Amino acid sequence: SEETENRQEKTNKPKQESSNSSFDLNINHFNIKNANVIYTDKKTNLEASIKNFNLLTDDFSFTEMFYCETSCDLAVKQNKLDISLPLTAKFKTNLNNFDMDKIFLELETLETNFNNATISLQGKIESLNIPKIDCNLILKNIDDKTFKDLFESKAEFKADEITFKTKSVVNISSMNADIESLSLVLPNSTADMSGTVDWGKQDIEYNVKLNLDLLTDNFAKAFPEYNLTGRLKTNLEANQNFCEGNFILENISSKSEYGTVSGLNTEFYLKAENKTPLHKADFKTLDIDSLSFIIKKLSLKYNEADISLTGELTKQLRSALTLNLQSKNITNDTFKKFYTCPVKFIIPSLNIDT
Repeated sequence: SEETENRQEKTNKPKQESSNSSFDLNINHFNIKNANVIYTDKKTNLEASIKNFNLLTDDFSFTEMFYCETSCDLAVKQNKLDISLPLTAKFKTNLNNFDMDKIFLELETLETNFNNATISLQGKIESLNIPKIDCNLILKNIDDKTFKDLFESKAEFKADEITFKTKSVVNISSMNADIESLSLVLPNSTADMSGTVDWGKQDIEYNVKLNLDLLTDNFAKAFPEYNLTGRLKTNLEANQNFCEGNFILENISSKSEYGTVSGLNTEFYLKAENKTPLHKADFKTLDIDSLSFIIKKLSLKYNEADISLTGELTKQLRSALTLNLQSKNITNDTFKKFYTCPVKFIIPSLNIDT
């Protein structure tokens, strides 16, 4: 019959495979409340737990963007290590059907408190195979006691806020990174770096630019015996075999057992090349093929004596040194911290050229 023929035709017709291989799953509302996971490893003496885990998401999808909120208490104990972290996070993500090149995460906030400090992370990550990272890490109320559970430090330090910013592309399989910008921001201080880093070879290879503008007051508490104030600036280019740049010190003052330095202003230029990587060089036997060190200016007051210096040191096949030293009001007490002179004297002015 006609009906039988139509049924046979449909049966014999080849099946068409679906062109859409995505996970066709949507969850309008998904909620986890106060879940607990505890892990113990007696061999390594490790105890880890995730407690009070909460997760809330609406319109969950494997192919579309969705929003999520989560929180938990994370605890880790191992030997002397004992860390407890309350974590909260808000983010939106697109799993893009688990295509690692297309997975997208935008972190509205990831926040925790650790030893009275607040740590928060914001930013975006595109792709997991070659992540494109654009994020800010903000630390507030950081001091030398913040990370005492992780490592010991005798230096004193305190900062109301520290911000790390980065825009980078990291190739995990090739083990290299292209850093568009990496910044450290402190009150009245900044440090910026850009360049490339490759750690997939026998020796790490890098080609970076570094600019510093640091108020030394921010680090003075780390060296209280020197009462250090002033500002440090640099612009530096470096790779594993080459380093070149300018260093500037502005209005540096220091008071210590070695005497009093005030009004130190200096600018010098450094260029160095070496056949072996500089970070692996043995500085006792360092064979530098090309070295230039130019003191563009240096002036300071040391124990009431005024001192200024200009000059340069270059090394090709042999060293060449040129210096001009000018000093005023040198007395027998100027260098008393290093040498006690039995004779009282005063030198109103001293010029030395060599």
